[in-house]
Amino acid sequence: MQRLVLFDLFETLVTEYLPDAPTGGTQKLVADSLGIPPDEYRTLWRDQKQRRHTEPTDAREIIEAICRASGARVDRTAIERVWRARLDDKRRPFEDVREDVLVMLNQLLDAGFRIGVISNCATEDVVGWAGSPLAELIPGPVFSWEAGLRKPDPAIYLVACSRYGVEPERTMFIGDGGEGELGGAREAGLWPLSADGFTDAWPASAVARHRLATAGVDALSSASRVARDVDEWRVRLCRGDGGTRRCLAGKTRSGVEEESG
Repeated sequence: MQRLVLFDLFETLVTEYLPDAPTGGTQKLVADSLGIPPDEYRTLWRDQKQRRHTEPTDAREIIEAICRASGARVDRTAIERVWRARLDDKRRPFEDVREDVLVMLNQLLDAGFRIGVISNCATEDVVGWAGSPLAELIPGPVFSWEAGLRKPDPAIYLVACSRYGVEPERTMFIGDGGEGELGGAREAGLWPLSADGFTDAWPASAVARHRLATAGVDALSSASRVARDVDEWRVRLCRGDGGTRRCLAGKTRSGVEEESG
């Protein structure tokens, strides 16, 4: 019977905290280009998060609506320019996926696991996905803008389990803990595991939020040791509640049966 490891995407498999990212972030550049105070722009952009993450949206329309709400002049040429810059920015995390992440995913496939992704994202956030090596390894990612659901809603985890054909109790979810995703995974019946492989690049405020979000959750020791961590999880699954065995033989990527537990 198949076993599944689901991953969060941003700050788990790829990071947006890149060394040459603009000071103050892309949102400040957009705000400055449109003549909107950055704090006001961030607030208005944040107010659109639920819509952007649960519907197919065109960021240009949202930026235009923000201009109107702020009283700024609607300059469609400027909006088109900042939209294209945003797309370029959103492609960058997928252009150089870390080698240890790819090794980790291949280790799991070789050990017979199915692997998948659940991501809270807007349409343009994953513009670089299709051309990345991740897309070659992970079929059928669950993107919130397509699913109409966001983490930590337990329903989105169940959508992913159904898509990959594996029961929740045979599924692990690995993520950095943002937006309550680990608690949502647990509520849906998955086994949550926290990841901190990109924390070295984060600002102190993000590290502090991560520590709060992952308190009391088992941690992935490192991408290179994922096979060991997942094997420990497999053994614990085999023990089951009250000693009931719940994990059966799995198959390696070559299709050869292996004993589980």
